[in-house]
Amino acid sequence: MKIIPASEIDKYMKLLVYGPPGVGKTSLAATLDPEHTLFINIEGGMLSVAGTQARSTEQLRDINDVEEAFHALAHDSEELRWVKVVVLDSATELQTISLEGLVANARKTNRNRNQDDIFLEDYGKSTAQLKRVLRGFRDMERHVIFTALSKDMMVRNSKPPRLEAVVPALTAKLSASLMGYMDFVWYMDVAQDGSRGLITKDTSPYKAKTRGHRFSKAIGPYVASPNLSTLYKTLLETES
Repeated sequence: MKIIPASEIDKYMKLLVYGPPGVGKTSLAATLDPEHTLFINIEGGMLSVAGTQARSTEQLRDINDVEEAFHALAHDSEELRWVKVVVLDSATELQTISLEGLVANARKTNRNRNQDDIFLEDYGKSTAQLKRVLRGFRDMERHVIFTALSKDMMVRNSKPPRLEAVVPALTAKLSASLMGYMDFVWYMDVAQDGSRGLITKDTSPYKAKTRGHRFSKAIGPYVASPNLSTLYKTLLETES
């Protein structure tokens, strides 16, 4: 077993950025190192980065295709050695295609099952499947960015309805696991003046975190008009 001093560990950005549709999550993900960024395109919303140097896979509509992309990157294939930043866009849509695949497979043995019927056991299988896939991406020796939609969690049986938390739009178990996997979980919003920003610390009701005490202190609880290249430089300066 090789022991590595913490100061010598390679510092990659392992980021989950989530928020409402159209807020700019995909555009933000392309600001770390556009020339060396590969989007694992699941959602199909690449128009927002069409003017950058980032590249994308074709739209992947099957979990097996996503796993093939992972293995190509993980085995450092010659054609992908230029990739320094991997963006999976988005984890929310990935869960959708995972569930669709599970239902399609179930219907092969049960013709009476409706294609729109999703049962509790399907969610459990999908969560287990995606934990493995997303953890695999997270562990690559590259910068890894996941995007996700946000959802409102309401307090149970509250009258009138009361907001408890805003979290990534995934199953509860996968959302909690994914937030635990990543070093940075940031919520992206749009201010009243139209500018974009990131909530980087747990601020009710938004779930967020930033690992690295000095880095967290340096960027503060909210980053206006964010750029990931600038934030990464701050990370290296504060945590080296």
